[in-house]
Amino acid sequence: QLRCIHFMGMAGNEAVMLYPSQTRRLQQERVTRIAGEIRHIPTGFGDYRFNAPRPGNLQVLLMVYTQKITALLENMHRDDIFNLVSFAQYYFALLHPFYERCGRTSEDLMYLLFERTGISKHYISYTGNRSSSLAQERMTLINEAAEAFNRKIALHFGLNPQGIEKTPDLYKALTAHYFPEQFDSIYAQELSRPYYYSHPIPGMLTAYYFLMEALLFDEIRDFSLDNPPAHIVHLGNHLREKGEKHYTYQPHWNWSGLRLLDVLDNLLGRGMSLQT
Repeated sequence: QLRCIHFMGMAGNEAVMLYPSQTRRLQQERVTRIAGEIRHIPTGFGDYRFNAPRPGNLQVLLMVYTQKITALLENMHRDDIFNLVSFAQYYFALLHPFYERCGRTSEDLMYLLFERTGISKHYISYTGNRSSSLAQERMTLINEAAEAFNRKIALHFGLNPQGIEKTPDLYKALTAHYFPEQFDSIYAQELSRPYYYSHPIPGMLTAYYFLMEALLFDEIRDFSLDNPPAHIVHLGNHLREKGEKHYTYQPHWNWSGLRLLDVLDNLLGRGMSLQT
């Protein structure tokens, strides 16, 4: 269903959705299809904020993620819905399972979960415009939580987390701490494009991915609506207090009386669990 959601939003819209730089990178990586396809190249947050899991480990992490959401749905109280959909959105963003359009797909996923529970939706933007002030607020909250996760990774590496916000900050601190003799030559001058999917020191990315994926796995597996972490509560309260209760912007499609879940059920068959 996650793949179907992404396919419906992406297929045929590549020219609108993708920046020229994104198109060039996909061409360079010989990617020929992206709608509904789990990625097989590295990707992450924009502006180098968070380098998402390796493609080879996505299937396991997605399995743990979707199984967790399915289990949470079965034992959820109505008051938990905002924390549940915030958990789903935030960790979907960290996993970043598709090539592009992960942010919009995470929002569609939230609305699907609202429908599954029969609880009235709260929208991030009542017009669908992601440049709205509310959408920008939520993006900022997710970015701040991802930066805090980078600092958590730093602590597990034995680093001082002060000053670490984005993934390249983490690489730089790792180099200074564990490879001081190579630091000056690698970081002699400010790079126009910081190291993100590559690094001059062999094994640097291996260490980063190993620890990051292990911590991410644990956070998803151990999540509980009985005692959600502070960043999920913060996101949940944001949606509860500021989320729009109506969605009005429908210029191209007439969705009157049609539920997203009905569309998915018609395409995929009824009774399916949330799967990739």
